[in-house]
Amino acid sequence: MDRAIHRGEPSVKDLVLRLRDEERRGYPKMYAIATRNNPDLDKLPVLEPTAADLRHDETATVLELMAECRRLRQSTGSLLRSLPDVSWHRTGISRREQSWTIRELANHLALHDQLILRELDRTLERVGARQGIADVSKAGIEELQLLSPPVPPR
Repeated sequence: MDRAIHRGEPSVKDLVLRLRDEERRGYPKMYAIATRNNPDLDKLPVLEPTAADLRHDETATVLELMAECRRLRQSTGSLLRSLPDVSWHRTGISRREQSWTIRELANHLALHDQLILRELDRTLERVGARQGIADVSKAGIEELQLLSPPVPPR
């Protein structure tokens, strides 16, 4: 799972790193918007991986990276659950990138997750990671989404 099957394709590890890194970029913006009035998002530190971060990513297992991603997601989920409904329209201002509301950031992360999880699903199928497991555990993302259709935006 650490290596891609074909050159130019992402490995399972690469995809999990993408999930984690997008969450790492999104959470500080959400937190700033939730805790300050019209924060300047350009003043937030840009997340540039250090040499130590890159070494950690290289040596960490997929399960360790998934655990990091889960912890970040728990923080994001906790922040979003704690907000009253009216807070979802709070805005953060940026002149370098784009201005965001909390709702837009949450939707962005959800869409990013959906895209990466689809690719992860296909990659797991190609590498044979589902061989020898119970049939119920082999359900693909399309099957799972039929059980829980997306909620339309308000």
